[in-house]
Amino acid sequence: MPYPLLNKIAPFEKSRDDWTRADANEVFGWLMSLLEPRTDGLLDRLGLHWRQPAEALLGDVETRLPALVSEGGFSTASRGPQEIELRGHVIQQDLGPELSAAGEALGADLGLLMGRALHEALPRDTRWVIGSHGRGYVSRNVPVLQGTRRVEFDPILVGLNIARGVVLEDGPPGWVDLPTLYRTWSVNLSAAPLEGR
Repeated sequence: MPYPLLNKIAPFEKSRDDWTRADANEVFGWLMSLLEPRTDGLLDRLGLHWRQPAEALLGDVETRLPALVSEGGFSTASRGPQEIELRGHVIQQDLGPELSAAGEALGADLGLLMGRALHEALPRDTRWVIGSHGRGYVSRNVPVLQGTRRVEFDPILVGLNIARGVVLEDGPPGWVDLPTLYRTWSVNLSAAPLEGR
């Protein structure tokens, strides 16, 4: 069964730096409406449920991801050398395989799962907001989970990076350790000071 794709909405046709407040609100509402159905669907696909603690659940997700990825359809073949700009110079670079639409959807779901788990564990310390730092900020205008010290967890950015590691590197790379990532972000988002933790 093909992995369920994400339906794109109008603001994605523009650069995020050019989004209006209405665009950012539309994306926020869209992503928040997907939070529970997409994460529940991912867990169901992996044969898992929310009945266990988040850290153990994420460990099981990590263990079962390779079997899901082996079903295929999560990446596309290399497009060959592409022009990229690097420090003012245009060069040709073969970027290799890329995430397909299904791979991007899987990444979004993984990030949303991590964000949902963090928010449920830290309900008084976190809230979903629209990233509002200045132009060029990687999470500008997108939904983020913000901690009390204004640290922001961008579920899509984190999830896509996990998916790239799992899908394009043919198995979890050394840095993909979902329980450790969860613990790290729990500390980052928590209201408690970092010292002594």
